[in-house]
Amino acid sequence: MPQVSIFLTFGEKKIFYFYYLIAGDAVMEFWRVPLDAEEIVVSRGVVHIVEDRCKGCGYCIQFCPKKILVESKRFNKKSYHPPEVAKPDCVNCHFCEIICPEFAIYSVELDPEALKNGSTAQDATVCDCCPPEKN
Repeated sequence: MPQVSIFLTFGEKKIFYFYYLIAGDAVMEFWRVPLDAEEIVVSRGVVHIVEDRCKGCGYCIQFCPKKILVESKRFNKKSYHPPEVAKPDCVNCHFCEIICPEFAIYSVELDPEALKNGSTAQDATVCDCCPPEKN
């Protein structure tokens, strides 16, 4: 696996980290763990897609940092393939919301207390602000 090493200098400190290049995507791995790593709670979210607004541009799929979105095989009312959530690993970064030209996708943060109790994004398919999906 190809490896690229990078040295960054911030004032007196020299920080080293490296990238593994996997299929053209860079995956960053640090050589140390932050001292407060146990105290940090990573935000989790649930992605909601308004399929009939989507025009199938694929920006959300391309720019998702966790690669949780894939192109759907079904068509919407505009005859486009909207994205669908492939795995429930959303970190609630809102990149999909920012990049979507049609405002067809958004994410809602999961309750951090529910995450501590073992709840997952699959358990929270419907949030308080959204109507339930019709089958």
